[in-house]
Amino acid sequence: MGKEKGLALITVVVIFAIVLLAVAGSIVLARTEFSTSQNNERAEQVLNLAEAGIDWAAAKLRAFPSLTDTSTTMLIGTGQTQAFITRTGSTVIVTSYGQIASGGSRTPTAQRAIQVVFLSQQGFDAGSTWDRAITANSHVSASGNINIRWDDPVNGPTTQSNLVAANSIEFTGNINVTGSPGVGYVQGGSARLTGNIGSTTTGQVPSDPVGEIDLGYWRDLCLSQPGVSTYSGNKSFSGNYSFTHGLYVNGNLSLSGNATLSGIVFAEGNITISGNFSGNATFVSAKSITMTGNVDISGMSGVAMIANNDLTLTGNKQIKGYLYAGGNVNWQGNANLIGGISCKGSLNFGGNVDIRFRDFTDESNLPPGMSVSNSSLTLLSWQEISAVTP
Repeated sequence: MGKEKGLALITVVVIFAIVLLAVAGSIVLARTEFSTSQNNERAEQVLNLAEAGIDWAAAKLRAFPSLTDTSTTMLIGTGQTQAFITRTGSTVIVTSYGQIASGGSRTPTAQRAIQVVFLSQQGFDAGSTWDRAITANSHVSASGNINIRWDDPVNGPTTQSNLVAANSIEFTGNINVTGSPGVGYVQGGSARLTGNIGSTTTGQVPSDPVGEIDLGYWRDLCLSQPGVSTYSGNKSFSGNYSFTHGLYVNGNLSLSGNATLSGIVFAEGNITISGNFSGNATFVSAKSITMTGNVDISGMSGVAMIANNDLTLTGNKQIKGYLYAGGNVNWQGNANLIGGISCKGSLNFGGNVDIRFRDFTDESNLPPGMSVSNSSLTLLSWQEISAVTP
């Protein structure tokens, strides 16, 4: 009997110990699960804080496409976001840190970090690229008669200040440039005006007013056109033809004959244009553009010519649109332009010049791909990185 009681007692003690261990295990497990749940929640919170920094950076880059290195710190409750933007050309790296503290302290007890790479591209801020009838970073010269005025498509020609701006200006024919001042030159430059001068005055303007173009923007925009025609190597088109959804050529492009063109026409090489054209198109060359002979583009409702290097026009031309060269512009023959012309180098007119500058208040007049503010932001990569703040 005594032995049986002893065994019963031992059994009770063992069972009780097992129960205690089970209860203790349950408590530990519950506490572990609670702690894990808290850690997961905090990890999610700091990740959200890090993503808030990415959202901030994306919004800044869309609002200011040329934004350079900058950073911000945002306090949100007991957490904070630190975001850093670094730029190399059109590639932008954004690193954002999400941090959270406990007990009213600002010392981080949990943090995570995200790094993304954006492609930030800008085609033209047309309103500043062509904010005058003629703009050149170097020299402007003209030997024929010059008549330049501002054109209001509703009210007709009127006056506007600084219609011509360059480092140095030499006009030797009869001159009539409206505005106050009508001719502007950069500090240290000069304006030499001879011949019969009409309502023209001179003054100073900012130096190097013409900026770079982003070829990547225009290339991507061309290739993204639905139904765009693409060709490899050098291409020549003549006779009667049409490209109504844009054209991309991975080489030199020659256009002659009678053509209807719409959208963006992009060539990795030179573009040569001769013939009769209608439609509404923007020509972009990664090299140079040449218009030869008496090209008739009066049938085009709007046109832009954008050359990364030089732009050359020979013969009499009547153009409604906008011209840009990353190098020089040489226009031999009488120039009749409704729009604007800009270049980073020198601009030379070899004949009479008649320009009616049209600004960008009505974007419906602009050729394809152009607007007052024009940019794109593309996400290239997203990754979580070690959360060690700089």
